[in-house]
Amino acid sequence: MMSQLDLRQLERKAWQLYHQDGLVEVFLGLLLLLAFLAGIAGEYRFYLYIPMLLMGPAIILAKRMITVPRMGQVKFGPARRAKLRNLRLLAVLVFALTIALLIVTLRGSAWVREYHVLLSFGLGALIALLFAAVAHWKDFPRLYLVGLIVGTAFTLTELLDSPLPMLVAGGAVLAVGLVILVSFLRKYPLPAPGPGTAN
Repeated sequence: MMSQLDLRQLERKAWQLYHQDGLVEVFLGLLLLLAFLAGIAGEYRFYLYIPMLLMGPAIILAKRMITVPRMGQVKFGPARRAKLRNLRLLAVLVFALTIALLIVTLRGSAWVREYHVLLSFGLGALIALLFAAVAHWKDFPRLYLVGLIVGTAFTLTELLDSPLPMLVAGGAVLAVGLVILVSFLRKYPLPAPGPGTAN
């Protein structure tokens, strides 16, 4: 019984560790900075949409390369593995939806201009609620604040008709993510290779 309890606690600790690397903030910050660049790039903005679209898969790859090797030998049970697969899919969907809304906001379509104020607050609220739902499901409290920052950036970008809020929000979120990531890397260094590991 004690052994099973220890395994559950170890699995729970690994699950929490998986979400404490700051990578979500790093990639969201980069996404907002790319959105700012797209907002001032004029007809060349299309070329910035491509790296934006790669953000979802990139964060999954970064998790595998940076976070997973620091989780030790813990393997998630079937329920957590299924949840992890769902979270990966959700991460890609959230990034895709965020990018779609960014493009709509930055392009300033006629119907967006017609319902300017309503859509300004609607877009921000939708983003904030989306992040809040993910934060609740993932037990990831930092996402509540991140969602509020991103949602506010959307609203102000549309209200002010300027991509500058994306620059401010992106810089802030990226800075926080990098601080958390550096702390994570220092706190959880890569495990030393075993005696049988080739150099």
